[in-house]
Amino acid sequence: MALSVAISGDHESLLGLERRIREDPNLRGSRLRRVEAPPATGEMGFVAEALQWTTDNNELLAGLAGVVAGWLARPQNRSRITVQVGDQKIEVESDKVTDPEAAARELLNRLQESR
Repeated sequence: MALSVAISGDHESLLGLERRIREDPNLRGSRLRRVEAPPATGEMGFVAEALQWTTDNNELLAGLAGVVAGWLARPQNRSRITVQVGDQKIEVESDKVTDPEAAARELLNRLQESR
């Protein structure tokens, strides 16, 4: 059974998180794509509105939770993202992440509850 996770946030945050997910060797075998919004009036080009992460290996969910929490904990990162599995939405703010490992465990637990 495929597991799909949607991650939404501001454009710059999503691009940074996308790089981290793509670079993580533990997430190989999963698929990541940008969900883009059409350009606003007077603007050129599409803007990343969300990331769609999909895998057939549910054990990779722990890896995703770790990457997201570690990325949010970086001092220069000031972001708020929403992680969604099915109908369950989890909002995470970077300035509230002080312990990346604890944040990863909490995010993983909440994601697993929603499956």
